[in-house]
Amino acid sequence: MNNDTEVYYTFSKRLEILWERLFFKIPFQFPPLRKRDQEVFRVPVPTISIGNLSMGGVGKTPFIIWLLERLDGIKVAVLHSGYKGGDEAKMLAAKFPKAFIWSNPKRHLGLEAAYQWGAELILIDDGFQCRRLHRDLDIVVLDASQKLANQRTLPFGRLRESPKALLRADLIIANHIESREQAILEIRNYSDAPVLCMRPVLEKITGSNAAVFCGLGNPKHFLNLIRAQGVLIKVCLLALDHEKPNTKTWKRFLDACERHQISQILCTEKDAARVSGLTPVPMKLEVF
Repeated sequence: MNNDTEVYYTFSKRLEILWERLFFKIPFQFPPLRKRDQEVFRVPVPTISIGNLSMGGVGKTPFIIWLLERLDGIKVAVLHSGYKGGDEAKMLAAKFPKAFIWSNPKRHLGLEAAYQWGAELILIDDGFQCRRLHRDLDIVVLDASQKLANQRTLPFGRLRESPKALLRADLIIANHIESREQAILEIRNYSDAPVLCMRPVLEKITGSNAAVFCGLGNPKHFLNLIRAQGVLIKVCLLALDHEKPNTKTWKRFLDACERHQISQILCTEKDAARVSGLTPVPMKLEVF
């Protein structure tokens, strides 16, 4: 973090940072399918999972938005687990009122509900590890700025399962790439699936100073996009993915903004769905 930035953390975010400093490299394998989980739910509708290997922050939600914008005219359903109040589902429902948005841990019920609604295509958010739901296509979004070989698995890292799991992927989306060739080269160590690359682009930000609230799995990319426009981040509040700051922490953040005479608080669309009164920075996605 820049030395000119006054940084605040939620309590949960502090715990995460402490835990990261205690990492050990201990191998972890995704647990085998239990007998009671062997029933696979399916409906006669094309079904696509958009998932990842890590605990979040790879750009899965922006990619789902990019897909929905290009599926206009098709009856699309999006199934969410409803984790942490379902802020992503709320944001998508507001942005795409014609889509069927399901936010509930029992996503197998969402499959049936989407079918009854008349869905022509079903998207399963974060479904790569959801073995009970049938899908016709598994799309995996990766943060290409983090080398797969250097990442650690749960409980001492952010990976849910080994990069070898990419063998199950039908299409891989490499986000935050520095070099397309390098990203594909590393992915080829684990999978022969087709690879697309994507890059988030923020619209022009007015003003030279700003405060930022960011509750993403990996906030550094959003912060770097802001700084790339020459904006100085004077105050920053970091939270966990999907976390809503408590009243005390939020007041400290607002007091710091007032002390620095900053009126605009920048955040993502997902963060704005969680905390009322915030205006997100418009973002578009380049996929190539």
